[in-house]
Amino acid sequence: MWPRILVALIAILVYAAATESATWYIKADGTGDAPSIQAGVDSATAGDTVLVGPGIHPVVDDIELPIGVNIISEAGPAVTILHPPTDDWPVSYFRPRGDNVISGFWLDGRSIYCGIGVNRDNVTISNNIIEVSFSMFVGIQVVS
Repeated sequence: MWPRILVALIAILVYAAATESATWYIKADGTGDAPSIQAGVDSATAGDTVLVGPGIHPVVDDIELPIGVNIISEAGPAVTILHPPTDDWPVSYFRPRGDNVISGFWLDGRSIYCGIGVNRDNVTISNNIIEVSFSMFVGIQVVS
């Protein structure tokens, strides 16, 4: 009887560990759980959330969101700004891969050609400010 109970207990613990999700907190000064948004996204796995603190966050390359990883600002778009390093830097801020939530960001549109590019299923986009000031800019591009 004890071996069966032990096996059942181990199975429950393994299942609980496998279904646990994490939150990766990102601060603009680089002192959070990861030094940048991209590093937090790279560390996350399906079911995780990348929680971005207020401030101006530089974005050098497209942020490729893995399947099932959500990215949410802590304080909303008025104070959580994503900004390219220079005014002529071509960046598409988010490229979700499916089953993602993107919420609460100000996407500075001075140099980007696409704020959020979606070509996957089940992507929720809410509460974002997408600034359009570049002549070829597309706020949200949806391709099926």
